[in-house]
Amino acid sequence: MFSDDLHSGSLCVWNTDIGTKSLLEGIEMLLNSLLLHKTMEDIPLKVKAIIQVLGAPENHVQETLKKVVGKVKEVKEIQVLKEELADTQQMEDKKLWSNFAELELQVKEMGALVNFCFDFMPSSIEILEPEKIGGTREPLTNLLNDLIARLHQYDMLLKNLHAENLMLKKKVED
Repeated sequence: MFSDDLHSGSLCVWNTDIGTKSLLEGIEMLLNSLLLHKTMEDIPLKVKAIIQVLGAPENHVQETLKKVVGKVKEVKEIQVLKEELADTQQMEDKKLWSNFAELELQVKEMGALVNFCFDFMPSSIEILEPEKIGGTREPLTNLLNDLIARLHQYDMLLKNLHAENLMLKKKVED
């Protein structure tokens, strides 16, 4: 969905202690919940999402975050109800800048929320409404955050492998 320009500086903090078993159990819980409701198409969700960007230089981080929020607004299944952009902060190592947006979203259905998680890889998701989805909303919120964390792990691994590959190619060419 994004050009490399939008993903080039993105990085989020996540919990790395996610076990495969708990993720699979969560997916099973979600599927059981969906079967109980037969369909989630008619159940809109109100969620809070945090999207974070880390990179350099400062103006690139600011512009990238604005582009990402703009892309969220273009998704027809999602309505942005509130948007708060934080001030860009320089990281302690003085080389990188960080910024985040807190978004309150109205999502038409569960599939659109899952797509949002894959497409925009938010730092975190919190389901605000409805109060109950099969049981309570907390297990589903936890499942989505575990899924996002796993996506971030794989994304970082791929970025590191890509960088190493480029460095090796450069050494071979020299």
